[in-house]
Amino acid sequence: MLDFAVAAYEGKETGEQALLRKLFSHLQGGDILLGDANFENYFLLALLLQAKADVVFEKNGARHIDFRKCDHKLDSKDGLFKLTRPV
Repeated sequence: MLDFAVAAYEGKETGEQALLRKLFSHLQGGDILLGDANFENYFLLALLLQAKADVVFEKNGARHIDFRKCDHKLDSKDGLFKLTRPV
């Protein structure tokens, strides 16, 4: 673990994604960020890509993914995908 962030129990800018944004300045190329499905969204991934960090996030349960269309198959329920920007 390289860094962490804490906040009040509730209120503005206390959510997990807001806390992660506070840590962006500490990320360096080659860092690996591990997160749950709460972090799996295009815009957050784009910001992390700019920070040159690698990420591993669980798939959001509501998102249907056809693993037959992955860019690189890793296992029956694991694969690498290219995300397209939502409109």
